Amino acid sequence: MLVTLDKKIEEFIERYIDSFTEWDLLVFFEKHPEVKDIPGNIAAHIGRREWEVEKSLNDLVDKGILTVERDVRPLYAYNPSLEARNLIKRFVKALNVRGERLAILAMLLNKGIKE
Repeated sequence: MLVTLDKKIEEFIERYIDSFTEWDLLVFFEKHPEVKDIPGNIAAHIGRREWEVEKSLNDLVDKGILTVERDVRPLYAYNPSLEARNLIKRFVKALNVRGERLAILAMLLNKGIKE
């Protein structure tokens, strides 16, 4: 049975997720909103390479989901708008439903995401 995603989640994916690393970061920060850390430590938490995590962290800063403090080392923190935070919560919740997770995966693959 084909699952149709909520239109808001589809729009969220189109606007905010350009890589599977961004997917992982959104889930990580939604589950751990208090985290304020450097790219290497965040990469270790989500099991990805530091260079790809740093690129995606900066992309999420540009999209208004994260903030960064650049002192000695950059520290990234979760700071989405209320609207974005609600959409991220809905996205993470949808990932827990097999059909919705597969629909999200299909959407990202159709979008051309390969990593």
